[in-house]
Amino acid sequence: MLVPSPSYPLLAHLAALDGLDTVPYRLDATGGWAPLPPSEEAAARARAAIVVNPNNPTGSWVTREAADRLARVRGDREPPLPLIVDEVFLDFPLTAGASPETFAGRTEGLTFTLGGLSKSRGLPQLKLSWIVVSGPPVDVEAAMARLEFVADTYLSVATPVQLALPEILERGRPVAESILSRCRENLEAALDVFDGTAVVEVVRPDAGWNVVLRFPNVVAEEDLAVELLERDSVAVYPGFLFDFPTPGWLVASLLPPRDTFRHGLLAIRDAIARRVPR
Repeated sequence: MLVPSPSYPLLAHLAALDGLDTVPYRLDATGGWAPLPPSEEAAARARAAIVVNPNNPTGSWVTREAADRLARVRGDREPPLPLIVDEVFLDFPLTAGASPETFAGRTEGLTFTLGGLSKSRGLPQLKLSWIVVSGPPVDVEAAMARLEFVADTYLSVATPVQLALPEILERGRPVAESILSRCRENLEAALDVFDGTAVVEVVRPDAGWNVVLRFPNVVAEEDLAVELLERDSVAVYPGFLFDFPTPGWLVASLLPPRDTFRHGLLAIRDAIARRVPR
């Protein structure tokens, strides 16, 4: 399985539990996190590619063109790789007026588009998700037969949450809107706090619930994260957990209340500034 890097750190663990190997393809930190082609050896071995749209934690969209190039990494003589597209953060564009484009319905190759209640309605406890299968009809039919077998083997989704789904989707809409509003407000707060400073760069996300912060390599990410937790009661993720390509990255959640979030930003700024030579 080809998997994006940096991205969600559990992808490799989840694949290993099903006896699969993962090979990362890099996202270009200097080019809007666009996917870079994997090695020829990795491409030759690949059976499918995972795409996270928008990516977690970078919050970057994956264009159709980039996904198509990824699916074709084995060359035109081979069938395109099936794409497994995780779109759990699709409903949270951080730019007002943006219209996210889903991969559901993609026909250029076999595509599995994933969504669920955990993010779209802020309800991870209810454990209901879905897969939209699209592509050439003969491939879709074969994939659906296999998915039916898999679903039966692992037990079906609980009946109560299935029956409640229409009402959950409707009544949960204000929750999703509140989450989106808070994430947008906190992103603006981050841009404001670090505006004009040389110690931290806000790598502006397009969507999602996280913001990536880049800082000079003056302190190890883990040391900084532990210090912030113990000294300031501020919790952030060091970048190496997501396999960022170089040192000097932090990932912060956009979900805390505004004042709490701003307190955390100031603590991050001050902790790094203390180490930067004047």
